This record gives sequence, C-alpha cells and structure tokens, in this order.
Amino acid sequence: MVFDNGLVTDLVGNVVRRVSGDRVYTYKPSNQVYAFPFRSGGTWNLVFKTEHDGRSFDNKVKIVMGGEEDVPTPAGTLRAVKLQRTNEWKERGKDNSGTFTSSYWYSGAVKRIVAEEIKDTTSAGRVLRHERIELEKYEVR
Repeated sequence: MVFDNGLVTDLVGNVVRRVSGDRVYTYKPSNQVYAFPFRSGGTWNLVFKTEHDGRSFDNKVKIVMGGEEDVPTPAGTLRAVKLQRTNEWKERGKDNSGTFTSSYWYSGAVKRIVAEEIKDTTSAGRVLRHERIELEKYEVR
C-alpha cells in the first residue's frame, strides 16, 4: 500500500518504506511489526535490514503476543491485544548496536495499533528515543 506521505506498507501493514523529515528509511523485507496469525502466547523470531542515509542495519526481532486488555486512549477505551517486540539492531561495518523495545496494543475493531510504548537504547546505554503514542481518533469504513 502506498500513502500520500511517502509511507509504503505490505498488505498487512508492515512498513517497507517511510519518510521522516528529509530521511528515507527502507526495510527489507519489512519492519516486521505485524506477524499474523495472532494467537495468545505466540512467539515470532524475524530478521530484516534497515537502510537510511547510506547506512545499513541488521535487525533480529522477537515478538511475543499476550492477551487482550482494555487500553485507555484519547479515542476512548479500546479492547486490544498486547504484543511485546524486542529488536536487537547492529549497524553494518561499525561498532554501533542497541535494542529497540516496544509494547503495543493492536485492536481488531480499529484494524491498527491503538497505543505503543517505545524505547530505543544503544548498547552503550544512550537512550535514542523513549515515548508513548496513543490513538486520538479513528473511523473504520
């Protein structure tokens, strides 16, 4: 799927290409966020490659699916499945590595992630990103 803002996803919503400011990120085969079929207690081990600004990163991902929870968001309290994703990343040809962790809640009714807690930390302990993202509004057609 191709969006007006330059985002490209596979058929289930995994990102293949995204634009952030003047940076273009590519993921091969994708960023591996959605691993269907969802099943409580399911675990997936996946690999992918990221490229941006002439740099390449190898990624090893483990996704563990939990149960359903009520998730409060600005769009209301939504029933969603909790997933835990750990991405061990390493820049090719450099001594640069770290861990990107994410807890996210996927709602089948909304067909999207409705909340996500993210932390990206280098192996030296430097926090690159730490935030929570929540759905503000939605409309399913």
